[in-house]
Amino acid sequence: MSERLALLGSKYVFTVSGIKVYVKNSDQINAFTLGKDKLVITSKILEITPNERRAILAHELAHMELRHYLINKILLVVTVTVGAILGILNQFPTLVIFLMSSLFVQRYIQRKLELQADKLASKVVGVNEMASLLLKYGDRSSSVFSTHPSVVTRVSNLSS
Repeated sequence: MSERLALLGSKYVFTVSGIKVYVKNSDQINAFTLGKDKLVITSKILEITPNERRAILAHELAHMELRHYLINKILLVVTVTVGAILGILNQFPTLVIFLMSSLFVQRYIQRKLELQADKLASKVVGVNEMASLLLKYGDRSSSVFSTHPSVVTRVSNLSS
């Protein structure tokens, strides 16, 4: 269901190497993967330089190559299962604490996965190209609620 919601308003464009590419009309530069075979890019990405577009696509394809979708599915299944058990047992205070904790854990893991995807993408497009993209479009700050690390963390990770 969440996959269908994410695709809402997106237009299927083509399939390449088994990956279905969708374009979502937006003035923001963004791209994301859904599972192992769907890539969504915003229409604004079509307006940036070819090198920037290549770096963004390399990053998103790195998520697929590294199978980050499996880690996200495992996190979801564990959260839902434990949450359901706690709900059935009427352990509502524990359920609230568990759900809040799982949010922080999921966001921490997501930030680590972003660093992995950056690193793999930089092997394809080069460290300088990836760093340039991150410096231009990356998040300037990050918090425990963020899904992406700060641009400083991401750029320094490329050369470590």
